[in-house]
Amino acid sequence: MMSLIKKMLMLMSIVVFVPSLILAETFYVIDDFNDMDFAFDNAKVPGWFAFDGGNPTIKPVSKTTTNKFSTAAGKSYLHIQGKTSNNDWYIGGIGRDLKKDISDYSAIQVLVYGNGKNAGKFTVQIYDDDDKSGKLEQDDKYVALNDDQFEYEQEITWEGWRLITIPLVEFKDKNPKVGTNGLNPDKLLRIQVIFLPTIKGGGINLGLDNIKFIDEENKSKQLVVDDFEDGSLLNNFEKKESWWTFGALNLKVDSDDSDDPMTSNTGKGILKITGKTNEWYIGGFGKYLAIDASVYKKVQMMIFGTGKDSGLVQVEMYDDDKGSPQMDQDKNFNPIYDDKWVAKVPVTWTGWKLVNIPFYKFQDLNKTVGDNVFNLDQKDGHSGLLHFQVIVNATKKDGIANIALDNIKLVP
Repeated sequence: MMSLIKKMLMLMSIVVFVPSLILAETFYVIDDFNDMDFAFDNAKVPGWFAFDGGNPTIKPVSKTTTNKFSTAAGKSYLHIQGKTSNNDWYIGGIGRDLKKDISDYSAIQVLVYGNGKNAGKFTVQIYDDDDKSGKLEQDDKYVALNDDQFEYEQEITWEGWRLITIPLVEFKDKNPKVGTNGLNPDKLLRIQVIFLPTIKGGGINLGLDNIKFIDEENKSKQLVVDDFEDGSLLNNFEKKESWWTFGALNLKVDSDDSDDPMTSNTGKGILKITGKTNEWYIGGFGKYLAIDASVYKKVQMMIFGTGKDSGLVQVEMYDDDKGSPQMDQDKNFNPIYDDKWVAKVPVTWTGWKLVNIPFYKFQDLNKTVGDNVFNLDQKDGHSGLLHFQVIVNATKKDGIANIALDNIKLVP
């Protein structure tokens, strides 16, 4: 009997201590206004502030109400109503300090209630922390002095509620003379919404609800080819994630340095790339993958440019047509049996830029071999995506390259 009791107690202890699986959330709610409090959502997170003529009020939603705004919102929504004070184009706005890492998210989503063709428009502003001060410094006109200010404008032309999704890559830098000119998602300071009329001297009357950051690109399913966070050197073949290098490129994994605009606010590491040539080609680096990449739709990376002629980035991917995990190459390092897919990105800007290259933009450069089909799966004994390479060329025959890369990913 005692033996049976001991066995039962052991089973009970096993049941009690088995951990449950927790799925990471793919969104972050900035506010759903369900607490009916515009000033503070809770004691730890400062709430919204309003400025000028925005006149925001929390409107409760009732199932029995005749308020047309209420039909699609949750328990409550934010009602914005106002008009210009000087017969001009500006009404007012609302803002909230977040100090939030939004690296896991790719878009802002919000429910917007419109009143028709001339319902007005709003501008979403987001500010990152480029000077690492933890606060947003502004001049007397409320323009950021040290940090990037990114904006997206949305005109309201519909009636009723509509779900609006704004990819972060659609935001434009409105103060390119300060900051790093690239959105640093791990250091988001503030979000603001500015309200404008569509007619000079006009007004606005709208509803907002469920403002959130979302993982529109399924970032949890992204494959990080390299974010250079470990600071490891290239050609370290003792590490599985190592790259091989070739040509005359100077490659250096560098860490965050607030005095260097190329590395400041990028995270723990980036890949600096420099070189020169008199024949266009400078060099490159590659990595062995041999993965099933059929769930991915594009290559994504951060690229730092140093001006008009920073360089030409050529991304190459090789699939497995032979049915072998090893790619056979000729004396010029071209595949003998497998397809070679290439896409080119001229780097003509200054500062950081998030670059997305859809797979359909890649061209097959060796149509005489392979099956000329982008085979990224591992069906029937094939190895999927075998190699991933980056070639860097000059934009002139006798030229240089001076760029940096970070967060190289395959994205669904």
